Amino acid sequence: EIVDIQKEDEAYTQKNGEYAQRIHSPKEESYLAAYKMLLEADSDKPKTLDGLYREYKKINLEGKDKRDLRRVDTRWNRFISLMPTSLISNKTNDDIHKALDMCVIERSGVVKGQTIDRELTSVVSCLRWANRKYRFKWTIERPVIKFDEVNPKQVLTREHQRMVAKGCLKYKRPEV
Repeated sequence: EIVDIQKEDEAYTQKNGEYAQRIHSPKEESYLAAYKMLLEADSDKPKTLDGLYREYKKINLEGKDKRDLRRVDTRWNRFISLMPTSLISNKTNDDIHKALDMCVIERSGVVKGQTIDRELTSVVSCLRWANRKYRFKWTIERPVIKFDEVNPKQVLTREHQRMVAKGCLKYKRPEV
C-alpha cells in the first residue's frame, strides 16, 4: 500500500510541479501515519504500554502472590481502558495524564480518595519505571485527589484495658 501511495504522490508531483501536494484519502492518511510511526520508532523500545507493563511485571513483580498480582492487573486494566490507544507516540504523555485524571473521576464517590491514591500507585510506578528505563521524556505526575476525612478511632484507656483483661482471665480461669 505504502509503495503505491508513494508512486501516486511522485506521479502527481511530476505532473503538477515540485511543490504540489496530492490530497490523501483518510485511508491513505492512516497508512502513512502508521508507516511514519514505524520508521520513527526505536527498535529496542516497546511499542505499546501493555508491552511496558508486561516487562515491568516480569522484572518488578516477580515473587508476588497471585492475589496481589490480580489486584495490580485489575488496576492496570482499569487505567489502560481509559487510554485512547496503547501505542506509544508523541502524544502518550498527554494521554497518560488524561487517563489518570479519568481514573480519579471514575472512582470518586465509589471509593475514598485514599483508596484511589493507593490504586494509582502501581500504575504510576510502572509508568515512571518505563520512563527511566527507556528515557521517553515523560513527566508522570500523580493527579490531584481529594482525600476523605478520616474518622478517629475510639481507643480504650489503660483502665478499661485492664478491666477487659481481668474479665477475660476470670472467664477462662474461674479459680484466679
